[in-house]
Amino acid sequence: MLLKLPIDIGNLCYNCTKYLGSEYYMKIDQYLAEFEIDSKCFLLLTITPKGEYPLKSYGQEFDNFVENIFNGREKYIGLFDPKRKEILQDVAFKLFTMPLIGDSYDIRNKKLNKVKRATESNIESFVVLKEFYSTVPHGELTEEDAIEIGKEKAVTFLQEFPLDQFDITITKHSRNEDGVQFSLDMEFNFTKGYYFDKVYSY
Repeated sequence: MLLKLPIDIGNLCYNCTKYLGSEYYMKIDQYLAEFEIDSKCFLLLTITPKGEYPLKSYGQEFDNFVENIFNGREKYIGLFDPKRKEILQDVAFKLFTMPLIGDSYDIRNKKLNKVKRATESNIESFVVLKEFYSTVPHGELTEEDAIEIGKEKAVTFLQEFPLDQFDITITKHSRNEDGVQFSLDMEFNFTKGYYFDKVYSY
């Protein structure tokens, strides 16, 4: 018999051990452990065609990435007051979000410092967590169902974005970082080969 999720959502990732007969269901905290998550945070997923991954603050790849995730969709967002729309979303993304996800170039040593590229295991964990937090806290799925559906979606995801053809990163950030918070109000319009997504883990 499957155990129901605990009512305390804050502890739901840690209090559930699932069994069906003798079969053990992999708990969500093992997917959280993939990114060493032990407190509230955001995971940011960034995808570009191979060799087109952007730097933090400048360059052709920088401009191309922002252009391709918004693709002409204009929207003003508020920085200091959500009710006061002060800045175009693509400009805010360049100023605040790109420094969180981009590669960096060490001018002094003439060296490119790359953000660690994601593995298949990283991507599966991200997709599973996305499915989990989109459904389980709202009572739409049980933990084990969300995990199984997430794993299936991860297979499809990797078929669409194979690692030999795309640069993919998953970075972890505090929920209070400006570049994360501002992105929550943005509306994206992705073109083929470019993608940006996020998961809030709590």
